[in-house]
Amino acid sequence: MRHRSAMRSLRSARCRLAIISISFSGSALHPQDISLISSTVELQIREVNLHLDSSTVLEIKALRGEMVPTRKNRPVTLDDTTSFVTRISQGEIAISLGTLSALLNQRVFAYPHAPLKNITLKADGGRIKQSGTMHKGVDVPFEIEGSLEATQTGEIRLHADKVTSAHIPMKGLLHLFGEDLSKLVNLKQDRGVTIEGDNIVIRTDRILPPPRIEGRVTSVRIQADRIVLSFDSGSADELKPPYKTGSYIFHRGGFYGLEN
Repeated sequence: MRHRSAMRSLRSARCRLAIISISFSGSALHPQDISLISSTVELQIREVNLHLDSSTVLEIKALRGEMVPTRKNRPVTLDDTTSFVTRISQGEIAISLGTLSALLNQRVFAYPHAPLKNITLKADGGRIKQSGTMHKGVDVPFEIEGSLEATQTGEIRLHADKVTSAHIPMKGLLHLFGEDLSKLVNLKQDRGVTIEGDNIVIRTDRILPPPRIEGRVTSVRIQADRIVLSFDSGSADELKPPYKTGSYIFHRGGFYGLEN
């Protein structure tokens, strides 16, 4: 009865919902028992808009993976986003360029005296244009244009084919930033963005807010105003016995059981 009441209230609020399959060892459990599982929790998701925080939305087309506890002898707790890491075996996730711009401004370069600010990403003919302001004594506008690809180690790489500052063409990123990369990113806090030559390298496991995700990006494509990432670790299998599978509603960080 409690689940039926919750479902009615969710429908009346016209919230976007998505069905998620979760598997776990042992006999059937009630939804409130999920947080008591101390081992890895297997996960399958399809067509979910996952809100990590107020400005970060991941559009999960499909995902197969597992939630792994981050603390020894402590269970995966869905109300505590730092209690687990989601390891992606296989999946496809889209992120809007607006969301990625917000991550760069509000997370990656959100520290005192950051050299970059007001960063905006736009798509143009299958390519990315990144503009912003660089502080080098005075604020100087810059624009980088290039292509996206996946690295062999599973990261995202923006290769800069064209770099301009104050409408003046530059030879490359290192020249633009004065070859002082230590001031570009706060490496002590490992915020997930580095520069290698004329490439900007982004790590999805560092740039996003919790719950942290880990996965090998195998391909990147631009679709309208979104970047679509394909993940594949080469180890994704279908859920099978001895696991039990249940269906749950995901809504703003919570899971609600569906009665058969």
